[in-house]
Amino acid sequence: METYIRPPRTGLEAFELMPEGTLCQLINDTIVISPAPTTPHQELLDEIYYQLKKYVKTNNAGKTFFAPVDVYLNEKNIYQPIFFI
Repeated sequence: METYIRPPRTGLEAFELMPEGTLCQLINDTIVISPAPTTPHQELLDEIYYQLKKYVKTNNAGKTFFAPVDVYLNEKNIYQPIFFI
């Protein structure tokens, strides 16, 4: 008996098949794979996150998060942003 594996039919299905840790986002139903971030990018990310975290903590405004955390905006857009709730 043969086993048939149905291929992904949507960007979301393909995105969810990616191995954990893959640097990618789903943008307008297209998987966008990124290289590792550069040092200047990481330095800027660190400063933005530090300022956001400081503000949120000082004002007891919620929780802060940064990538890699998948944020599902809809079935065609999944990002890994800096954000707070």
